[in-house]
Amino acid sequence: MININNCTGFYFDRLARLYGREKLEKLRNAHVMLFGLGGVGSWAAEALARTAAGRITLVDFDIVGDTNMNRQMPALCDTIGEDKTAVVAERLRKINPEAEIIVKNIRLTPENTEALFKEACAVKNPDVVIDAIDNLTAKCFLINYCREHGIPVIVSCGSGGRTDPSEIKVMDLGETANDALARTVRGILRKKYNFPKKGKFGIKAVCSSEPFIRPFEGLKPDEKKNFLSEARSASAKYTSHEENGINIAAADNRVEIENSTEEINKRKTPVLGTACFVTGTFGFFCASEAVKEILKNKPPSGRN
Repeated sequence: MININNCTGFYFDRLARLYGREKLEKLRNAHVMLFGLGGVGSWAAEALARTAAGRITLVDFDIVGDTNMNRQMPALCDTIGEDKTAVVAERLRKINPEAEIIVKNIRLTPENTEALFKEACAVKNPDVVIDAIDNLTAKCFLINYCREHGIPVIVSCGSGGRTDPSEIKVMDLGETANDALARTVRGILRKKYNFPKKGKFGIKAVCSSEPFIRPFEGLKPDEKKNFLSEARSASAKYTSHEENGINIAAADNRVEIENSTEEINKRKTPVLGTACFVTGTFGFFCASEAVKEILKNKPPSGRN
């Protein structure tokens, strides 16, 4: 842990001035579990690391893809094809070298959730969970699991198809509007997990009141590959292969697979457009609400 009385303590000098030393200690001793490292979760992770969170558990199974470039913190020309958890963890450790970053490179399922929490909480129960998952089954199961175990959870709702970050707000998950994702989640929670039929759920949700914009036609696979090829070539001028061990040829092969017409045709629903300044703001809101939970006088019930 960071000792704010020595030289490394100046990393968080401005936090000490903002919150005071007592609350800074709470942050330094906090444990946040973060599920999903996409356009929302990756920025929430960055914000937590820069807010002195002492223990962060990162849960995601995905790799960095070329279509992540416009909105996700780990997406760089030389990280395509790498595990998101590994890229994000490396960055967080460079922000706060003395924080404990726990990496769980797995897909969350009802079958592995209990073991995941048991292992991640071996040292300290989570003070708060951030749900930035897109998959409905995993998202709903996680929300219910946190409710059953008394773990505060911050839920990220739909950030796609929006352009105005000023419309983002925090409200109860049971009362959001203009959010198809939240509406579907509510339906599943009510039907499968016996959540209230009406009114509040008692769960904080980060959402937008802005009506979503229906997607225009996206780039064709060959156009996307050409864009990445040019970008990677430009990046290579400033990046030494010997320094970071990047295999550009292998990365190109992964991009070709990801962008294949067959893969794109598998998508059953339209892919909404996204903007970093919206998804990132969602992530910062999630981090802000997590910090509020950590700094509450009442300790979280968590797991025993």
